[in-house]
Amino acid sequence: DTVWRMRCKSGLTVAVVPFILFSASSVALAAPAKVCDLMTREAAAAILGSPVKAGREEVIGAGTAQCVFETTTGSQSVYAGWMDPKALMGVTAAAALKVAQMDKSQTSESISGIGDAALFSTSTMESKVTVLYRERLILVGTVSSKNPGLKAALIQAAKQIMGKM
Repeated sequence: DTVWRMRCKSGLTVAVVPFILFSASSVALAAPAKVCDLMTREAAAAILGSPVKAGREEVIGAGTAQCVFETTTGSQSVYAGWMDPKALMGVTAAAALKVAQMDKSQTSESISGIGDAALFSTSTMESKVTVLYRERLILVGTVSSKNPGLKAALIQAAKQIMGKM
C-alpha cells in the first residue's frame, strides 16, 4: 500500500492515500465560519493544564483546517479542526480513518459512543482523537502534552466540537 504523509506547521501528520478505497453517501457538515470557533482558549488551556496563547488558524488544504493553541513557552500545543478527506485527497472520511488506524508510527485504539467511529492515537510527541462525523473527520490533539488525564480531556473536547457542527 502507498501512503503519503503531509506534515503541517504544528507538527500534525496527515496520512494521504492516493486512490479511492470506497465511496459512501455524503452528508453535509455545517462547520463554523472560522475553525478557531471550535474551541475556546480556556478549553485548550484546560486540556494542556497550562495557559495558552490565542488560537492561530492553519488551512492545510481543501476542506481542511485547524486552530492551534500554543503554551506561552511554545513547548506544547493543542489543536482542533476538521478534515474533508474527499476534498483534500479524494477518499472518504471512513477510508481516511481506517488508514489512520493502520498507521504503524502510532498506537491507536477505537473509542465507542462518539460520532460514527473514533480513534484515540498516540505517538512519541502527539496524542489525538479523530472522530468520523457526517463524512468529515474532527481532530483534536496535543503535541508534547504530559497531562495524565489527556485522553478523557480530548474525548470531551471532541464531543463539544461535534455540538458546534
